[in-house]
Amino acid sequence: MYRLAGFLFHVDARDRNRTAAADAERALFRERAVELRADGTITEAALKTLIRLAFSFVVAIAIGTAIGFGLALNEFARRSIRPLIVALQIVPPIAWFPLAIIWFGFSERAVVFVAVVGAFPSVTLATISSFRQVSPLFVRA
Repeated sequence: MYRLAGFLFHVDARDRNRTAAADAERALFRERAVELRADGTITEAALKTLIRLAFSFVVAIAIGTAIGFGLALNEFARRSIRPLIVALQIVPPIAWFPLAIIWFGFSERAVVFVAVVGAFPSVTLATISSFRQVSPLFVRA
């Protein structure tokens, strides 16, 4: 009966200790977050992240569109390279991070590389699909 009551109502001394520890951790987190916000560290880090994201996305769009355009125009290239691009799309971007660290070290370049490699396959495949959707009537015109 005691176990049933403890299960239903979560009455256990160990739970009280865990709750107190969790409350203390939350208080420390809030205190540290206020400090970082006050000295501008969070704002600076968020701005750097947004700039890095925008740059990576622009590079991924440029590379993906160029490759997609080339593959859309050449049937042989599309049939041979498209499966490789699909395979790149399936690989999680975080899996590229160890290689990026080896190639670029712990730098901004490694992070940008991972973001670009994660985004450009989708852009490439979307570009190929978009070009293939154009009516042959418009292509001849």
